[in-house]
Formats: sequence, structure tokens, C-alpha cells
Amino acid sequence: LLNEERQEGFEYYCRLITYAESPFIRMELRLTNTSSQGVLVEETWVKFDSFKKEESYEIAFGSGGKTPLSAALKKNEFGRVLVDGSGRVQWGGVLAAYSPKQEYTPSALGWADLTGKQWGLSIGIKAFRQQYPKGIQVKGDGEFKVNLIPSSSKIPWESGMAKTHKLTLYFHSKKEREFLKYIEGITNYPPIGVASPDWFNEVGTFNQPLITTKFASALEPELMAMALLLKEKNWSELLNLYGPPDYGAEINPKHWGLFNYGDLRTNFSSPWAQSGDYWNNNAYDLPYQLLVAYLQTGDSSFLEIGEAALTHFKDVDL
Repeated sequence: LLNEERQEGFEYYCRLITYAESPFIRMELRLTNTSSQGVLVEETWVKFDSFKKEESYEIAFGSGGKTPLSAALKKNEFGRVLVDGSGRVQWGGVLAAYSPKQEYTPSALGWADLTGKQWGLSIGIKAFRQQYPKGIQVKGDGEFKVNLIPSSSKIPWESGMAKTHKLTLYFHSKKEREFLKYIEGITNYPPIGVASPDWFNEVGTFNQPLITTKFASALEPELMAMALLLKEKNWSELLNLYGPPDYGAEINPKHWGLFNYGDLRTNFSSPWAQSGDYWNNNAYDLPYQLLVAYLQTGDSSFLEIGEAALTHFKDVDL
């Protein structure tokens, strides 16, 4: 990705996060176009070698449904999942015969596991389906290839723009029974604790109190009913902006894509702006409202899309 004439190219930043006595590692990888002009990126990938070479392995891939895909993998074989530039899911190698169904859960897609005689390695990409194009390939020689941008898709990448991907690497023994469920869970839904919204109000964490039943009960009856109604309406509208994975691909997949996920197009008109479509994240309102909704409800869906909104704000809008 280096522009040899200008000696400019891409800046790579990798952050590894480990947890005491935990078998998984998180990797945050950010790529930034530091050149003075936009480029057409043909492919970006990260490779991992799992363990010592064996004659055969067992592989498993998140299928987008309740049951993962699994197969035996010989030394000269591979298994692959690809979401192309149109958002269509394709399978290759020993998994080529699989035909995905129309109804599926995006959060159950985007991870793969390779297990040998004693040990295994699972790798997952957070929001894999929502950030298409993407791909994961596992080879019979123990190699993982994570395609952040597959070779089948050419992506225009403007100067100064970045993209952050979050990967999870999980190391396990073959004897473990639940490792496939574990990688799916920690890739997209890591456990996070949150205090009650009434506690935040009591200690004065925020200048503006969170709207809770306890807080609203101190208001006039008319204001109380209106406050609770607006709160519920706001939550519903936020969840339907661009769809948390739990609710499937039918909720606003038009806002998905490599540089789209975490933001949405909004139509503005005078006097707020010159008439036209704008990215909503040019202001802080969306991520702020999503994070406040998370603190009020404890619903991880708000945190998930709020995190995506903040990441997009940092990578693209700024």
C-alpha cells in the first residue's frame, strides 16, 4: 500500500488487549490513508499461523444461523467465507456446497475455528457482516487469512480517512465443549457491567439526569407521562436507525458497509443546512443519545451501535 513516488502510504496501528487468566486476546487494528490523495485499495489482510503443522484439522465457521458449519480439513484444502461488495455471503473451499438461507443472524457470522489433535484457535471479526466486504479463510497448513478488504472488491479510500477493525483470538483445548459458542459470544457481545440509572442520578454523574421511573415520579403527572412516553419512543427509534445484529438483516441494512456502518444518511434542509443528504455523525448527537440510552436501559444493543457510531466518528468524520 505504499506510494513509491511520494513516499507516502498507509499508517498501521495495532493494539493488543489481554486479560489476566483469560484465554483470549483482543486486537484493534486501524489503517489510515496518510497520503495526500485518495487511492483505490485492492486488498488488505492479516495472516495468523496457528500451531505446529498437522496432517489434518477440524474447522468450524459461524454460519449466520444457530448451527456452525464444520468439516474435516486436509493439508492442501481450505475453507472460506466471503461477504462481497454487494453484501452477498459466499462460501468456498470445503464449504462451497453450503447455501445460506435468507433468514440469519449477522452476529453468528464472521468467526472461524481451526482445531488440531490437542489445541485449537478461533478468530472472530466484530460486526463482520455489517462492515462488508469481508472474508475469512482457513487453510489446511494451519494458516488463517482475515480479509479486511477481499481481493474481489476494490474500495476507494480518501486521504486522511481511517478504518478500525476489532478482532478476537481465542485459544482453547480440543476437550473444551463450548468453545464455538464462546468465540461467537466474546467476538460481538463481551460481558460489560453497568450501574443502575438511578445510581447515576443519585451521585450526580451527569449534569442532565437520566429519565427513570423514579426520576419521572417526582414530576407533575402530565410531565411524567410525557417524559416516559418520549423515552420509550426515543429508544425504539434509536434501535431502528441501522439495526443491531440481534434484529437481523432486515432492519436498515442500507446503512451497512465498510465506511458506512456506525453512521447513517440524513436529509437536511434550510435553515439547518443546504438541502441534501448528509452523514449524521458530523455532530455528536447520535453517539451521545445511544450511550445515554445504554446507561438508562443496560441494553447492550445501544452500547454496540453506540460504539460503532463513535468509531465511525473517529475514523471517517474527523
